[in-house]
Amino acid sequence: MKTIKDIDKEIDGKRRSLKQALDTSDMATARRIRSEMEHLRLCRNYLETNPRKDYLEQQIEDTEKRLHILEDRFSSWRAGKTGSIAELMAKYRTEAGIPTIRKQLNTLKFLVE
Repeated sequence: MKTIKDIDKEIDGKRRSLKQALDTSDMATARRIRSEMEHLRLCRNYLETNPRKDYLEQQIEDTEKRLHILEDRFSSWRAGKTGSIAELMAKYRTEAGIPTIRKQLNTLKFLVE
């Protein structure tokens, strides 16, 4: 499981990479690194609450179940709607909040690694 020290080391590495990207005027890379640093800060704040590993694993399991249930509901949601399956799937995922749930799941898995 990740520790606050691990996250701080990663943030320091990203900070150095950000400085290099700004020195070379690579703004796309700088934006990506800033986003990654923000994610790491969020993870650090969460770790400050001292979650237990078994609690995180339970949260991963619950989140995976919730994601699976939402994905299974697509066929009943699209009944009577017109449009291509890809368009309807994109709309459903947005309405159901699936991208946010996936981000939560990835963050939890990152913390347990």
